[in-house]
Amino acid sequence: MNRSLKQNGKEYNVNYYSAEAQSFIYMHLDEILLFRYKGNTPIAINFHQRKITSEITIVDFIKDNPDKCFIVATGSYDYYSGKSSYKTLLVYKGRVKCIQKNDINSGSSNRSILLGINDAASAIKQPTDIVIITATPLGFNTPQSSNYDLCSSIMRNLHDKGCDITLSECFGRGDELTSFVNMFS
Repeated sequence: MNRSLKQNGKEYNVNYYSAEAQSFIYMHLDEILLFRYKGNTPIAINFHQRKITSEITIVDFIKDNPDKCFIVATGSYDYYSGKSSYKTLLVYKGRVKCIQKNDINSGSSNRSILLGINDAASAIKQPTDIVIITATPLGFNTPQSSNYDLCSSIMRNLHDKGCDITLSECFGRGDELTSFVNMFS
């Protein structure tokens, strides 16, 4: 329902949604936020979020999903030098590729992690189910994030390759994630 209201002498429109419509919007908010346009044709990016629970290790999570391609990313930022670095693994069917860079002028550890994810995404050659594992939220579903431009670029890159994308955040488990990544670097 659309209703016209006045405030400070100016008229504006307000949309009212039924409880069902509000529920639908809430349940599909990630998809709505990540909706992109290619030319004039709308494209919906398949994006899911899944938390890795504390009942399972990151290693076991990867082993339990052998048909997925994993991008496992860590990064750091040195405030004094203004430089950051990342270590990112691309894990697929028992094979592991380590991608790492140092002395990056990224401005934050989150941005360096995203740069690592972007480099890993660029290395993917064929459509596959991608699971991105990080220990921190990076701004994938937050348009106000300072990193949203890079998140969108990563999503577009993977979408254009025909990948289905799942973001798995394991909050508070950065040490476990770093130990896993360091085994292969």
